[in-house]
Amino acid sequence: AKKKQSKIVFFTGIILCAILAGIWGGETSYLMPDLYPLYYGGIAWRQLGNAYSLKPVVPESTYDDQILAIGNAYPLPAVLILLPLTYLPPKIASTVWVIILTVGILIALRISHLPYYFLLYLPILDGINLQQYAILVAALQFIALWAYEQHHDWILEICCTLIPTKPSQGLIFVLALVLLTRK
Repeated sequence: AKKKQSKIVFFTGIILCAILAGIWGGETSYLMPDLYPLYYGGIAWRQLGNAYSLKPVVPESTYDDQILAIGNAYPLPAVLILLPLTYLPPKIASTVWVIILTVGILIALRISHLPYYFLLYLPILDGINLQQYAILVAALQFIALWAYEQHHDWILEICCTLIPTKPSQGLIFVLALVLLTRK
């Protein structure tokens, strides 16, 4: 009975956090969150077949924005993961992304048996606020460590496939897991 009550509290908390994250994401005043290179990269890939040619698909008013001026530096698999969001208007996609990041990190903490106060860690809060893809990768890394410890190979394989979609954060982590598992 206590385990069932714990699950009810957790799912109620997830719903509440998702609502709060949606409000937070909807109220964010960033003109260009970190999501947008991936978002516009997805639109460019759909429309032009090139996820790295952003200028034809971004609004003219954003040409001078530093994030979009750099362009899309993410590998194509990261763009494809976020492709469903490109069918939404930018602000709604941005809000949905904040909800996904928040719920994803909460689920990763729950699965990994890590304390929820980890969410108060400034890089996590800032990463969610800035809508950084790195938060998704961090959540997958927590789940991968749990899967490794629990010998859930198929979950570990999925995580190790998705984590290197941000190679600067995930490639060494995945290589270390490959060496540890010898698979």
